[in-house]
Amino acid sequence: MRKFFGVLVLLVMFISTFANPLEALQTAQKNSITYLNAILDFEQAKSDYEKALIEAKNKSQELSAQLSWLQARQSYRNSMKNFVDEFLNLYIGFVEKKLSLEIQQNRLKIAEDDYNEKQELYKKGIVSAQDLQSSKISYLQQQNSFENAKLSFEQVKRDYERIIGNIESFDPSKIKLNLNIELPSLEILLQNSITLTIADLNVQIAQNNLDTLINPSVYTKTKAERNLQQAKNNLENTRFAVRKTLESQLQNVANLKRSIEASKEQLSIAESKLASTEANYKAGVASQKDLLNAKNEYLSAMVDLLSNIRSFVSSVCSLYIDSEQDISSAFEKLFGR
Repeated sequence: MRKFFGVLVLLVMFISTFANPLEALQTAQKNSITYLNAILDFEQAKSDYEKALIEAKNKSQELSAQLSWLQARQSYRNSMKNFVDEFLNLYIGFVEKKLSLEIQQNRLKIAEDDYNEKQELYKKGIVSAQDLQSSKISYLQQQNSFENAKLSFEQVKRDYERIIGNIESFDPSKIKLNLNIELPSLEILLQNSITLTIADLNVQIAQNNLDTLINPSVYTKTKAERNLQQAKNNLENTRFAVRKTLESQLQNVANLKRSIEASKEQLSIAESKLASTEANYKAGVASQKDLLNAKNEYLSAMVDLLSNIRSFVSSVCSLYIDSEQDISSAFEKLFGR
């Protein structure tokens, strides 16, 4: 029993290794190749755009420069989203991997105890050779799962230290996620939609191509008119598609908020069950297997909560990026300073 309490103490101490989210993000921005290359690509694209505007000799070339610039901005946004996911996969995934490792360790202990018990029963002729073999297979499978979980944790820990830095003690009670963070409105997101802006620019390009025709043949003029109409049709279709996508993204954030609240309730239930099982174990009416299973339910509930938090933060940051707001601003509103 003392050993079990020791594991729980280590778990609490481990979770306390969370660094301040905003500070951790700012450190990652200095070390992440994804982030650093995105900044360099963006700066180069901006220089290329300014150069192209200076060298443009007509409206067609100006529109072409604008299109390249919009595509570069879209690429930059995607890179920022990739960076956020990379960061969260380290910052939160680090703890998730540790908890998963503990879960696998407990499962291995259960399988090992079961195999040892089956061996003794087999010697006494109580269980069959097939039962013993099945128990051995389960034990070997849990060994593999444990080794995989151990490697996965060691890898994310190494990446964490490389991107975020050394793990410093931090009181987890100070990390308070703001589930009621103010999100960009649908109107703001539509105004800042690069996809929609590109579709509108394609209409301008098609219109310009038509307007600049000099003594065109009927075929050439008709083709240009069709291209213009097609661009207008695509703009209208894009307007509906973008609106639908943004509405779904906003709804997803609301859904994740409820999922987090449900996960907290589930974690509370698992915690109560663990405490009850621990009391029964002390009283001798619950086995070590019961205790380990109860602990795994608690750890799994925590992993589920962290997973939902990770998805929530990622989704919120994605909306902030699409509304031309800084990632640090989103983190400050989510976690505070």
